Amino acid sequence: MTGFYPSNQPQLVRKTILLIAEKNHTKDKAKIAGILRPFYLEWISRKNKHGGNYSKTKIEWLTEWAATGEIPKVNDGKLPNTFKQQSPEEIAKLKAELRKGK
Repeated sequence: MTGFYPSNQPQLVRKTILLIAEKNHTKDKAKIAGILRPFYLEWISRKNKHGGNYSKTKIEWLTEWAATGEIPKVNDGKLPNTFKQQSPEEIAKLKAELRKGK
């Protein structure tokens, strides 16, 4: 899937997929694709706040949704957005951990 829509962060994509494969105790590419498919399909079916589809080239569906194993609920405007905005320091720490392979 990620090969069809290339990322500008191929090392991060590869590392994330390897971590997901390890977490699921598999090296079988078809099984890994099966694990990732629901996350990607949900990602491309969602609408952003401007009414457009999420970008197929963005990798948040992989690095945030698939990596955690959770697809966030759609915020229909009736529920408060419960996702905490991360500080620049928290984002930098997460990026550093990903670079180190934690």
